[in-house]
Amino acid sequence: MVPGGYNRVSELLALMPLLEQFGVNLNDVLGESSLPADQLADPENLIPFREGSRLIGLCADRADCPHFGLLMGKYTPLESI
Repeated sequence: MVPGGYNRVSELLALMPLLEQFGVNLNDVLGESSLPADQLADPENLIPFREGSRLIGLCADRADCPHFGLLMGKYTPLESI
């Protein structure tokens, strides 16, 4: 069971392939966020919802793609949620 206010990292697995499509390096974006780089290493790790949302926002900014979050939903398998 995931505690309130947290999500599993598995919900963010589409980040890297999507960023690659836009020519953006995930490690560069992580460097701008408050998350440690190894936080995304294990899909079962938990991430505060607020930090995950901020990370997606940074990715959208760096990719210059305001609908980045929608693309993540498209490419995230339902079973990872």
